[in-house]
Amino acid sequence: MVFSVPLNYTAIFTSAVIAMVLGFVWYHPKVFGSKWQKYAQITKNDTKDMSMSKSYLIMFLGALVMSYVTAHFVYYVNAQTAADGAIAGFWLWLGFVATTGVGDVLFGGKNAKPWGMYLLQNGHNLVLLSIMGAVLTVWR
Repeated sequence: MVFSVPLNYTAIFTSAVIAMVLGFVWYHPKVFGSKWQKYAQITKNDTKDMSMSKSYLIMFLGALVMSYVTAHFVYYVNAQTAADGAIAGFWLWLGFVATTGVGDVLFGGKNAKPWGMYLLQNGHNLVLLSIMGAVLTVWR
């Protein structure tokens, strides 16, 4: 039956935590955070006004959903190795993330994201989905 997928909820939770750690590193000012702030036109003062605890909670919930869905996908494609899982993550990224983000660049009008922002965010998502796919495949 298609809905009875054996899932490892510890692996799903761990992948969501990995997503948060990767985001913290990726968007750190010494990695890509300064570029992100420039593209987003956000100053350091603007970030002080953000509700970080609420933002991180929402991001973690999103990471849990992404991890849960990715676990299903690696099961359905019968990924067996970390490389298989990473490739499955790549296909998820290419088919659903990389393609949908292009509209923000092309049709965003005054709110259009520059291609640099697209590459920065989608590079993060590519790495994230590949790692998630690998982790969820080897830790079933």
